[in-house]
Amino acid sequence: MELYPINILPTQYYKGERIKCVHLFTFKSTKKNYRYRYIIEAEVFDIEFIAIKFYQKNHKLSKKKYQTLTNANEVRNIVNSCLQVIPILLQIYPNHSFGAVGSRAISIDEFNKMREVIENELKNKK
Repeated sequence: MELYPINILPTQYYKGERIKCVHLFTFKSTKKNYRYRYIIEAEVFDIEFIAIKFYQKNHKLSKKKYQTLTNANEVRNIVNSCLQVIPILLQIYPNHSFGAVGSRAISIDEFNKMREVIENELKNKK
């Protein structure tokens, strides 16, 4: 498993919205033949909740950017790379809860495997 280094981008702030701001991060896959760039969006809501989403950068303008599959077969590397933003955000928002937004394009077995990976990763970060 490989963790891709993340870069912090400028935060977008909103006034009078349920979403207070969106923290942006980026990382680049180094997998041979699939060197995609990804954007991570961490939407901070006014109810002490942060939703983490990611998409491939070249799908930025697509209405289906969160649903488009890359066929790179590196879900574990990508999800674990996205998890790196949680400790960063916890320094700013120590009382917030986190959730992830994902595509429904996986089987229940794949979902259960990824859930275990995420739970174990979060336990290891404590």
